[in-house]
Amino acid sequence: MRSVSNRRRQLVSSEAPFPRGALGATNNMRLNGWIRIGVVLSIAWMVGGTAHFWVEEQSRVRSYYLALSERMSDCVVGNTVRRSMREPEAKCITEQELRDARSSGHPIYFDVFVAAVWLAVAWVAIGIVYVAVRWIRKGFQQA
Repeated sequence: MRSVSNRRRQLVSSEAPFPRGALGATNNMRLNGWIRIGVVLSIAWMVGGTAHFWVEEQSRVRSYYLALSERMSDCVVGNTVRRSMREPEAKCITEQELRDARSSGHPIYFDVFVAAVWLAVAWVAIGIVYVAVRWIRKGFQQA
């Protein structure tokens, strides 16, 4: 009975050889320093990249709104002058068009999606470079 217990303890305590995964990583989920740096940078990119894209979009919407507002103001002033000279009025931007311009930006989840796509592209590119460098090194070691 004692030998069965020892064998069971031996099986539980010993590290079973896990098959190697992509890029030579084992499946025991230990993260080395480079992967940890990558995870931290990925999180920072998702927060910072999303914020950047969101701020850029809000800036674009604001400048569009201000340009339309200025155009509307110029049109109203011009129509006042035309009215006093008994000329036909020009068609101005309506208040509804101005409100629509104010809310014309896309939702923030679009910016999250854009940041995630760029992050995925970066990870794939880094993985390809990593595999290529290892392949080239292996070729020089054999020679």
